[in-house]
Amino acid sequence: MRIEIRTDAIFARFGAAIDMMSANARQEMARGLARGGEKLRTPVRRALKEQTSVKRYGTIVANTRGWRDASALTYTIEASGKGLPLSEFPHKASRSKRLALRWSAKEHWRLQKRDGSGRFGVLPGMNDTGVSATMWMKKRGFVRSFVHPQRGPLMQRVAGKKGMRKIYGPSLPKELTIGRTAQTFQRLARSIVMDEIEKRLARLMPK
Repeated sequence: MRIEIRTDAIFARFGAAIDMMSANARQEMARGLARGGEKLRTPVRRALKEQTSVKRYGTIVANTRGWRDASALTYTIEASGKGLPLSEFPHKASRSKRLALRWSAKEHWRLQKRDGSGRFGVLPGMNDTGVSATMWMKKRGFVRSFVHPQRGPLMQRVAGKKGMRKIYGPSLPKELTIGRTAQTFQRLARSIVMDEIEKRLARLMPK
């Protein structure tokens, strides 16, 4: 997500004063851009936290950054990483003994049916919700999910097989450019950033 300062609007307002002090004007524009970008970054991060339902604001801060390109007069807000693990969101695990047994490494055989020869068959399919989590401001249940004693909340890859995979939630790079976060950026970018730039340029105007 990037803020691009359009110099034609700036020059149209401050005209001759900028022509006379072009070096100082550009420097002040860059400083105003940096300051305004830093101010804008905070509400964008807060909107991103609310939109994704991440528990800790620190998670958002750790996975986003903002920087100014003085030569291009742009300020960029960027998010990195892939989908966040379930542990980053408010979540709750079922205490069902059946679910605990179903995913037990030592006792899952108790749920397997035997054939006529007494041999165990595959683990039965199960669509029960073992773990639920709040993501995108809504509580969601995950079928075939459970809590692994060492690896945390997991989801079975395919019913009847041993393979497991972690449950992941929203991807911050994607969420940064859509929904409430994008709306916050669009709504505040001009008022916060442009006001900061114009305030600094006004200081260069002749008294």
